[in-house]
Formats: sequence, C-alpha cells, structure tokens
Amino acid sequence: METGKTSIALCGFMASGKSALGRRLAAALGYDFVDTDELLLRRTGQTLPEMFAIGGEAYFRDREHETIREAALLPRMVIATGGGVMTFERNARLLASSTRIVHVHRSFDACYASISRRKNRPIAGQKSREELLALYNARLDAYARWADFTVENDGTPEEAVARVLAWLQG
Repeated sequence: METGKTSIALCGFMASGKSALGRRLAAALGYDFVDTDELLLRRTGQTLPEMFAIGGEAYFRDREHETIREAALLPRMVIATGGGVMTFERNARLLASSTRIVHVHRSFDACYASISRRKNRPIAGQKSREELLALYNARLDAYARWADFTVENDGTPEEAVARVLAWLQG
C-alpha cells in the first residue's frame, strides 16, 4: 500500500456489492470494516427517509460527508461508501488523500435487479429504471476518475475479493 494509506475505500453504484465485498476483503486483510451508510444511521439516529424528510438530499449529503470524514481517519479499515459519495468533490478528495480507492463495478442490469428487490433506498425509490440508468452512467465517470483500481463484480464475491487482493499485492 502507498505510504500513509492504510485503508481502502470501495466506491460504486448502489447494489454493486460494496458492502458484501468489503466485509470479505476486510476479513482477508485482517482489517476492520465500516459501511458509511450504516455508520451514518448509527451516528444520527435517523433513517434515510427521515433525513430526506428533514432536509432533502442536501441535508443527507452533509451528514454523509461528516461520516466520510470520520471513516477516512480510521487506520486499517475497509470502507464501503454510499453510491453517490464519489460524485461530490469534497468526499472524493478526502478519500483520495487518505485511502486507496477501489471501484466495485457491476452491470446496471445486475444492480437494478438488486435495487428492485430492496425498497429502502430513498433515491432509487423515487426514480424510474431509465432515470436510474442515467444516474448509473453519470456516476461511472466519477468512480473512474477517483479509483486507483476497478474490480469487476461479475462472479462470486470471493472472486472479486481475490482480484483486489492480487492488485494490492502486485
């Protein structure tokens, strides 16, 4: 790992597999794991729909940034970020300065199938398939811009983790 960068941040679209891969990657490395969405909910004591009701997406994104700032300071951590985190320069710069960033890439169709089964995503619940596809395509640029490595999550989680481990060792 780069000097001073002992943590790994996983970015990617919602339902790309960041949390599932993150838990496995952390176990393989002997690191701790944090999902910033889960940390955000614990820290605020609010649900995502409550945050959106209080102040809309801007309120949520400010709370999310505070959570990213906290997680980025933790050593030897695998951090699964929310799908929109890297689209905000303040978050991306913070993570790029303190972590190695891995883009977890999964096809839109696979992400959409997972999103369709889970109704607890405020942004996803308000958008059509076409709007989500546009969001997916728009966010790919941010993921690619900031990622040190992109892993295809197109098989088993263990296969994707093995690819990340090979990259880290290479």
